[in-house]
Amino acid sequence: MDTANSDRLIAESEAKISSFDSQIENLQALRAEEYQKIAVLKYLGSPIHVLPMEVLGEIFSFSIAPVRDRATDLQENLNAIIPLSQVCRCWRQVALSTPRLWTELSITLEPYFGWAEIAWIASWLRRSMHLPLSVTIFAEENHTNPAVLNEILLVKSRLTHLEIVIPATAFLPAIEPLFEAPLDALQTLRITEVNGESSWGEPINLSAFAPSLRTLILPKEVENTFFSNIPWSRLVHLQLLIGLPNEFIAVLRQCVNLERLDIGILAWDAIDDYPPQEMDLTLRNLRHMSITVLFDTSDLGEFGPLFQPLVLPELTSLKIVYDKGVDVLWPQAEFSRFQSRCPSIQHLEIQVIKDLDEPRQLETITGFTFRSLILILRSSPALKSLTLLSFPHCIDDALLAALQYRASDEPLVPRLETLSWDGIGHGFEESALEAMIRSRWRPAGQSPAATSLLAVARLANISIRCGEESPLSEPFIARMQDCIEDGNTLS
Repeated sequence: MDTANSDRLIAESEAKISSFDSQIENLQALRAEEYQKIAVLKYLGSPIHVLPMEVLGEIFSFSIAPVRDRATDLQENLNAIIPLSQVCRCWRQVALSTPRLWTELSITLEPYFGWAEIAWIASWLRRSMHLPLSVTIFAEENHTNPAVLNEILLVKSRLTHLEIVIPATAFLPAIEPLFEAPLDALQTLRITEVNGESSWGEPINLSAFAPSLRTLILPKEVENTFFSNIPWSRLVHLQLLIGLPNEFIAVLRQCVNLERLDIGILAWDAIDDYPPQEMDLTLRNLRHMSITVLFDTSDLGEFGPLFQPLVLPELTSLKIVYDKGVDVLWPQAEFSRFQSRCPSIQHLEIQVIKDLDEPRQLETITGFTFRSLILILRSSPALKSLTLLSFPHCIDDALLAALQYRASDEPLVPRLETLSWDGIGHGFEESALEAMIRSRWRPAGQSPAATSLLAVARLANISIRCGEESPLSEPFIARMQDCIEDGNTLS
């Protein structure tokens, strides 16, 4: 083959290759177009993109709630919302134009607040439009840019929830402007202290300052509050630390509309100093009550006088917490009489908070035994939920036998649906626990007639944890696998 012919064949092959390359490029371009069409169609067809903006805004509101609840400053508030606005143009539009996303704001007062931060606060509050506002202020500095509070005061007509977290110092001048004029829309006021030693100047007339107040959460005893003329009769939710029982009962007599009560008790040393109340105290609207027993002494304390006058016919939820280090006698007699005046209790929770640094940690409540628990259950015909935390000596065979349903006996707590026991130890035979559970539990969807559970409710939610030191045995777990697969916890 001569050189000319060889060059011609090479040129022809190169031309074909060039043509093929061109075709490949065209096909790749066409393929890219098709991929783009598919992406657009998937985008438009995805449920998240066909939802109305109002529904998408509602989803956003739920998604940012956990992050926003932990926020303590402006940047953390922004961290909850900004990622949503960076997904796409549509999401950005929804995030920036949904007022409910901008109705909660937490601010830590800092001396270096600049105009950029002030502008962000103003923009944040402006985006909330006309909706009610919730503001939390961490007042950690005596000096800050006054423009911060000025921005909040501009929207005070919409401020319905105000929380102020103050340090272990005197009342801070930085937040004084908040209390210079009434907040007519304020419904919830929460004052939180870092270590309980803060004090304010002249008490504020709370009835005049917050004429719409319904929820009041305070860190101090009634006689040492930061406010005067508290509108007790308007409150539906009250949280505070109580002192002498007689003084506290005097306050409660004024709270005729109370629906929820959360109290901390410094247990009383000498019960003889506090005579029983001569008149009953009836709170007909109270549905939820939480009692935290606080005691920092080696002497045995009491809190039975609290229960003596109370008549709570609509109480459905009761929580009692023994704080770490507490050694307070369980008021069995007073509590039994109290239960007889509260026939509607459906949810009962009793906790002992352990101090991990204290080797001689209280292992149970003084005077509280399995018999105490059985007495409580016998007086709770409406009980649906029982929660116990750190009760290593109260759950035994006798209690489990009492809870076990037998068709021949009148059942204990026949409406019980939820058991949540944590840190209960292992002072029982596993066969007794199994018998109790199987007498009240049945697989979801199975009719009562199929299991003879006609007189008791189905035990639908079970969470029993004995503790790391004495867990339930592997054979027991294997036998109860059907119950565990039904969504229950046994360990």
